[in-house]
Amino acid sequence: MHGDALSLRTVGENPQPIVFPEWSLVNGSLLKRRDFAFHELVNHSAMRELPLFSDQGEEVFIPEPVKDYPPVHFLEVAHAYDD
Repeated sequence: MHGDALSLRTVGENPQPIVFPEWSLVNGSLLKRRDFAFHELVNHSAMRELPLFSDQGEEVFIPEPVKDYPPVHFLEVAHAYDD
């Protein structure tokens, strides 16, 4: 990924918002992908007001994904998300 952190967009002919994928292990051999927009992570006002972690039962900042994919077997990941 190649992006400009000041404009929060990718670099090239067709700039798009920078998107980071999160991969999590689900049920042994399944992986789940969720994409998050960089601008939502760094500019979100709730992030400044709410803590990221709390063991007191307080509200915390939990970013919303821009896209949520179904779980896929880890051997199928290379071809599962072809767009």
